[in-house]
Amino acid sequence: MLWFVRHAAVDLDLERPASTWQLTEDGRAEAAAIGARLAPVRWVISSPEPKAVGTAEAIAAGSMVSVELDPRLREVRREANLPDYAAHRVAVRRYLEGETIDGWEPAAAARMRFTQALDNVDDAVLVTHATILSLFLGYTFGQWGRIALPDVIEWSRDQEP
Repeated sequence: MLWFVRHAAVDLDLERPASTWQLTEDGRAEAAAIGARLAPVRWVISSPEPKAVGTAEAIAAGSMVSVELDPRLREVRREANLPDYAAHRVAVRRYLEGETIDGWEPAAAARMRFTQALDNVDDAVLVTHATILSLFLGYTFGQWGRIALPDVIEWSRDQEP
């Protein structure tokens, strides 16, 4: 069994790349609550993005384990932030429906790297991001929109897309 965890709430700053955003104070508390709920866990693997690492560290602390970073769990690469959340949602919808989005990592490449991160991993918490997770799980845009900040999705290999 794997537990995919979407990172907790972040301080949005559209002037900085999303890959550099940090957790809010509430986000840190939410991540600690997930850590308490999932404990004991034996393995926590995280995207290297600060919002994921902060979430992973809080989860790992609840079980007194360390966090392993895996860059293959990072969010879909985007060259720049879109001007607002509405524009981002439109782009995510198109991306999850299979369209190519200029400046975004090709979906097949993103899905492949995420899938490779799961090789030889079991009984672990993987802290990641909503779009890459939705792409891997084959979620629709509506399902993407229902992944909370933070959220936990239980997954086993027999569910593999």
